[in-house]
Amino acid sequence: DHVGTGEDAIGLIFQDYQLLYKICLQLYRLS
Repeated sequence: DHVGTGEDAIGLIFQDYQLLYKICLQLYRLS
């Protein structure tokens, strides 16, 4: 049984987007 797999996937995707957001902010400040 894979209970909560969908929630785990959403959590991972959310973490990835947070990382991309921070990287974009840093690049924007540098340029």
